[in-house]
Amino acid sequence: MEQKSGKEVPEAVFENGVWKGTKINFPEGYHRIGKRILEQFRKYPDFIGQIDGASGKKDSYQMMSDRSIRCALWLKKQGIKPGDVIGFCSKNHLDSCIPFFASFFIDTIFNPWWDSSLDEELVIYFLKTTNPKVLFIDEESAELIMKTLEKNNYALPVVVFGQKTGLLSFEDILEAQNDGQVKTFECTDTKAEEPAIIMYTSGTTSNPKGALHSNRSLAHIMSHYPTDNTSQIILGFSTLCWISGIMVTLRSIFYKYTMINSHHTSEEVACRFIEKYKVTRIIMGTSFANRFSKRLNVWNYDLSSLSLLMVGGGVLSKEITKFLHKLFKNADIHVVYGTTEFGITVVTGPNSPKVIAPKGLVSCGRALANVEIKIVDPETNKILGPNEEGELYCRAPTLLTCYWNNPSATEEVFDSDDWFRSGDLAYYDEDGDIFIVERMKEMIKYRLHHVAPAAIENVIQELPGVAEVAVVAKPNLEDLEQPMAFVTRVPGMEITEDEIHEAVGKKLHDKTKLRGGICFLDKMPYTASKKIAKKELRRMARALVEKS
Repeated sequence: MEQKSGKEVPEAVFENGVWKGTKINFPEGYHRIGKRILEQFRKYPDFIGQIDGASGKKDSYQMMSDRSIRCALWLKKQGIKPGDVIGFCSKNHLDSCIPFFASFFIDTIFNPWWDSSLDEELVIYFLKTTNPKVLFIDEESAELIMKTLEKNNYALPVVVFGQKTGLLSFEDILEAQNDGQVKTFECTDTKAEEPAIIMYTSGTTSNPKGALHSNRSLAHIMSHYPTDNTSQIILGFSTLCWISGIMVTLRSIFYKYTMINSHHTSEEVACRFIEKYKVTRIIMGTSFANRFSKRLNVWNYDLSSLSLLMVGGGVLSKEITKFLHKLFKNADIHVVYGTTEFGITVVTGPNSPKVIAPKGLVSCGRALANVEIKIVDPETNKILGPNEEGELYCRAPTLLTCYWNNPSATEEVFDSDDWFRSGDLAYYDEDGDIFIVERMKEMIKYRLHHVAPAAIENVIQELPGVAEVAVVAKPNLEDLEQPMAFVTRVPGMEITEDEIHEAVGKKLHDKTKLRGGICFLDKMPYTASKKIAKKELRRMARALVEKS
C-alpha cells in the first residue's frame, strides 16, 4: 500500500467472519497500462527512469520510449496481434523491460519464463503451455533454448539481447523501424478484462502453472495510488519472472521513480548499490532477509537512505524482523503477504509488525483496500473465528482470471463464490492482524499430528552458524513422515547436528524433533523465484530412504 511515511494502513472491517479492506474506486482508464506508460514517457522525457547498477549507465524516459515503440512496431510487422503471447526469458538489463512495455502498447500477452533453473524439459513445458508467437531471450539462455527448439521442431522468431550467430539481434530490429512511425505511434486500446500477462507460479509444490492476469487485475496489483509525489530510488534485482519484478518495473513508471537495475542478488551487492545510489525503497524475499542477517559485512555500508523495506515470500521470524529494524534504522519495515495469483493483499503498517507469543509468529498485517480475507476449516469448510488456524481464502480485484490452459487447476482453487483458496495455513487475531503459519502442502504428517516446518526452521535459523535451513517431510513406515532439516553453514563458522537437535528439543514440542535427521549442504537448491526449492529437498529425502 502506497502511503506517506507514518500513515497507518487503512482499517479493515469485520463482517460475518470476513475481514474487508477499505473500498476504493479507481479512476477512468486505470486499466490502460500501455497508455499510462507512454503518457509518462512523453510527459517527462528527460527523467532518468533506470540506471544500470553495475556500470552506472543512465536511461531516460525518452530513450526508453523510443526503444519500446520500435519494439512494438517490429512486433506488429511480424503479424503479432492482440491476444497473442510474447515469450520472454532474460536476466535484468536496461533492455529487458522494453518488450514488456511494448507488449502493453499493442495489447498482447506477456509471458516471462523462469530465467534460471532452465532445462530442456522446462523449455518444452513453457512452449506447450502458452504457444508464444515470438520469443525474446538473453545470451545466457540462448544455447539451451535454441537447441531445444531445433530438437523438437519448434519454429518461431527468436530475438536475442546482444549478439548470437543465427539469431535476430534486439538492437538490429529496433534500428530497422521508421522514425516517422515512431513519432506518430499510439497505443492499441485495451479493455479491462482482456488478458495482459501469464506469470508462472513458483513451482514449490508442483509444476509451475501459468497464472493469467487481465489488465484489470494487474492494474489493481500495481495500486494503490500514492498520496505524495516525493522522488524515490528503487532497487530492482527481481527479474520479470517474479511478481515482485513486475511490480517494481511498472510502479517505477506509474509513479516516476528511478529504478536501479541489477541482475546480481548477493547481499553485499545490494548494500553496495543502496549506499552508492542512495536507494530509498526495496522489496526483499524472506530467504534473502535470512541470509542478510548472517553477513557481518553488511554493517560496513551506509544504508541510511532506505526509507521503505518490504519483505515477503515466506514466514518471517521475529529475530530476523528485529535485525532488519537495526540494520535499516531509517526505514519503515513492511511485512507483506501475497502470491503470483493475487499479488500483495495483506501488509503491515510502518511500525514494528506484531509478534504473537508463544508461537513467535510475525504478523503480515491486515487486508488491503478492496481485499476480502477469511479463514476456513479445510475439512468442514466452516468459516473460523479469531486465533483458529485454517486455510486462508481471498477475494479481490487483483485475482488471476484462470490458470492458462489448465481448467482443472483453476476449478480446484476457486469456490462457487469466487473465493480463491490460497493453500496457506493462517489465522487472524481480534485486531484483524493475519498470521501465516505454513504452506498446507508442506505440512509434515507425523503420526496423528500436523507439524509446521516453519516453526522448526525459525528455531534453527536463530543459531549463529546457520546460514539457511529448510525442513521437509521424510517418508517413514512407522510415523508416516518425519521432520528432516537441510542446513547450510555460515562461511567460517561451525554448527553441529547435536547443537541443532538440542535447540529444537529445548524450544519445541516432541513431535517437531528432527527424527528424519539433518543433512548439511554446501548450497541450497532454489526455485526460479529464489525461494528454497523444497520440492527438490523432498526428492533428496525420499532418495535417502530408498538407499537405506
